[in-house]
Amino acid sequence: MAIGKPNPRGKKLDKQPGSGPRFGSPLIYVLLLLVGFLLLRSLFQDAGFQRVPYSRLLERVQSDGCQKVVLSNEWVK
Repeated sequence: MAIGKPNPRGKKLDKQPGSGPRFGSPLIYVLLLLVGFLLLRSLFQDAGFQRVPYSRLLERVQSDGCQKVVLSNEWVK
């Protein structure tokens, strides 16, 4: 037997309130995706970089311990 009652035209069934899955607002999914993206970005932001004090960088450059140095306003590679 079908759930719900037939509509007046008899073609489709009207769903009863509260039946079936309810997923919520799409805005919630967008916010969850944004938070997840920001978390992953923060985890992998410094991947491949090693933070060293400026004095150690100077020592390595002066002792020819670096083959190449790239400077930026925010970082030194």
